[in-house]
Amino acid sequence: APAKGDQYDEVIETMKDPERSTFAFVMYPEYTPMMEAYRAAADLKDQVGIETSLVVANYLLPEEYGDNAFFANRRAQQAQYLDEIRDRFDAPLMLAPLRQDEPIGLDELSAFGEEITGLADVVGADAPEVTPS
Repeated sequence: APAKGDQYDEVIETMKDPERSTFAFVMYPEYTPMMEAYRAAADLKDQVGIETSLVVANYLLPEEYGDNAFFANRRAQQAQYLDEIRDRFDAPLMLAPLRQDEPIGLDELSAFGEEITGLADVVGADAPEVTPS
């Protein structure tokens, strides 16, 4: 049986290889989660050589969940942090909306994945904004 150190080394090598894995940070579009992810991404790159391939902003407040001063303020804050995430991370950004319920099971997770990859904004740092049609 391989030694534990060998298993760890193999995991790290897999995570460093963009042909075999994609490393993504998922965060709320808020200051503290953004900064924690940014620092962790820098540490992974500098200390281990793992590049962040994708950044996901989770729990974005959809328009259809209400239109009042509170929600308008939260959406404005989220938009500000999305801009900052785009500025800080040299990786494509995917947007994932806040849901009324948690996707449970493979079918629901697959459907959610198709929803956000088919309709979400996936942009590079210097790419134009992409919106659903």
